[in-house]
Amino acid sequence: MFKNFISKISVFYFVLWILTSSGIYYYEFVKTSSTTSTSKTASTTEAVSSGSIKDTVDAVWTAELVDEQSLRFKWAWTVKSVLVKEWNKIKKWDVIAILDDKDGQNSVEQAQINLDNAKIALKQLYDTPDQSKIMQAKNSIKSTQNSITIAQKELTNLQNSQANDIVQQTKNIETAKKDLITLQSNLKTAQTDLALTQKQQDNTLSNTIVNKSTTIKQVEDSFSAELTSISKIIEQSDYILWVTESNKYKNDYFESYLWAKNTAYKTQAETALLKVISEYNNLQIVVSNYDNSWDTTKLISILNSIALVYKDLITSTDLLYKTLTNSIVSSTFTDSDLEWKKSNIYSYETTSQSKLNSINSTINSLSTLSDTNLISESNNNTLTSKQTSVNSAQLAIDKKLIDIDNLEKNLDETMDSNAVNLQNKQDSRDNLEKTLEINNESYKELIEWPTVENVAKANNSIAQSEINLQNAVEKLDDYKLIAPFDWVVRKIDYMAWDNLATDSDKYVYIENPNLLQITVNLDQVDIAKVSIGTKATVTFDAYTTSPANAVITSIDTAPITTSWVTSYKVTLILDDKNFKKTVLSGMTADVELIVAEKNNVIVVPTESLTSENNKTYVNLEKNWRIIKTEVIIWIEVSGKTEIVSGLKVGDTISITTYTASSSTDTTKSSSLLNLWWNRSSSSSRSSSSSSSQMWPPGGF
Repeated sequence: MFKNFISKISVFYFVLWILTSSGIYYYEFVKTSSTTSTSKTASTTEAVSSGSIKDTVDAVWTAELVDEQSLRFKWAWTVKSVLVKEWNKIKKWDVIAILDDKDGQNSVEQAQINLDNAKIALKQLYDTPDQSKIMQAKNSIKSTQNSITIAQKELTNLQNSQANDIVQQTKNIETAKKDLITLQSNLKTAQTDLALTQKQQDNTLSNTIVNKSTTIKQVEDSFSAELTSISKIIEQSDYILWVTESNKYKNDYFESYLWAKNTAYKTQAETALLKVISEYNNLQIVVSNYDNSWDTTKLISILNSIALVYKDLITSTDLLYKTLTNSIVSSTFTDSDLEWKKSNIYSYETTSQSKLNSINSTINSLSTLSDTNLISESNNNTLTSKQTSVNSAQLAIDKKLIDIDNLEKNLDETMDSNAVNLQNKQDSRDNLEKTLEINNESYKELIEWPTVENVAKANNSIAQSEINLQNAVEKLDDYKLIAPFDWVVRKIDYMAWDNLATDSDKYVYIENPNLLQITVNLDQVDIAKVSIGTKATVTFDAYTTSPANAVITSIDTAPITTSWVTSYKVTLILDDKNFKKTVLSGMTADVELIVAEKNNVIVVPTESLTSENNKTYVNLEKNWRIIKTEVIIWIEVSGKTEIVSGLKVGDTISITTYTASSSTDTTKSSSLLNLWWNRSSSSSRSSSSSSSQMWPPGGF
């Protein structure tokens, strides 16, 4: 019994411990809440199809009945008659006024004459052709055949003549080349003779001694003469080339003809002459500073300076001669003028060469005198003559080379000219052969008259004339001003015989109880999208199921500013014969201006498009795969976008859509082990469950 009592006590305390522990656990329990947000996506596919898309500008305004309409002629002309008076009642299709239709009547008469002539021409086709025309056609054929024969003979003669001319020119070139060989041989002989003469003079120099003082005196006295000679050559060369201010404008009358064939020589000649002028100026200073000391070293130095000038003068005059050779002649610069200048320059070149040879000889003499104090006279004239012969021979060779070059150029030009002349003659013969074909066809038509083709052409001419006559008759209506509806004429701006050409802004005003006008105000962005003639759809609030067609008839460019907003007035006229509803002034309407419209184009939902790096893409489904495909788009309207390229009708695209987000709260308790651990820990840590929250919901 005692044991039972003890057992009951043990059970009691065990239960009490369980309850106490549960209570402690409950109060010490830490809740951990976590909120999870989710958003759902869905993918759908859609087949690409064609449809219509249009870009519009929407506006809301009120309707207005217009009591008056102004009428005028299609063009400005003289008024012939006015058939109504102001306040007269008129019926639709009544003629209000008529322009002077004399020109129109003349056009009708002329069209009738042309039609009659076309019918006469058709009738004449079936008439027997005149025998004289047949004979004339035969004569034309014979005449053309004779002309072809003559043209063929002329062509053959031209070919033979051209061949002979080419042969002759070729022979002339060969002869000139042979002459060149002879001239080259003459140059070699002259050079040999010059060398022999030079040798003989050298031998004579050693045996001929004159008084040193006389020789030096002659050298000193020659300085002035040499400066004068050089100055003269420079002056004459500068007169032609004009490189200094002293001869400015003296060559104006022939400058444009110089060196026309080769400008390179002119540039080289100018450079060479400027060099000579510089050397001449330096030479003048050297001569003026000479102290008459009879020092042969100083004399030789001065002579070398003179020789240098003459040497460069030879180069300068030679280039100037070539410059003149490459010039052309004119009425003001004749061939004789050119040859005279060439002759002078050539003589200056020869003189310079002679002077150079003489100075070189004098230098040699002075050099000998410096050693032997002797000077001898040398036969400068003989040496100059020999040198002149050499120069002449060389010049003859140069001229012959130029002649050969010119002959070869002439041969090329002749061959080119012959080719053109020959082609012209062949073209003339070919044209005659074509004329013969036409003459044969004409003769054939006369024999087989009339041909089916001629009859067809005549019938076509009649049909065209009938059309022209009908157009002329119909055009007469443009001379009339027709009433468009029944009502009353309120005002007429002109009378009979007024000339509307001088004042085209004249009208006939008639009251119109049925003209419906709608005005809307468009902002500065939308006004740029529309123009006169832009179509629109008007839906009146009173007739929401019966839209009507309208068109813009005027745009007022004067700005309207209200509360810092700028707008412009646009007027539309109802243009819909099928719209039979009664509209009163003041009725409001929704206006949809159609600024761009396309039919039968590829359109897709705008939500199927994505943009990346200024490019547009769509997810194309192909072979169970999604392919990111670039497309070119046009406009987007009401959730639809036109695809210009990148897709075709029948393709399948994938469209991803997102659904609304949802969230769920959950609570999670700590374990008893954690509770015990945290309660028994020496630190003040408190347990807490981990929680997380996603943003935006669903973590998309």
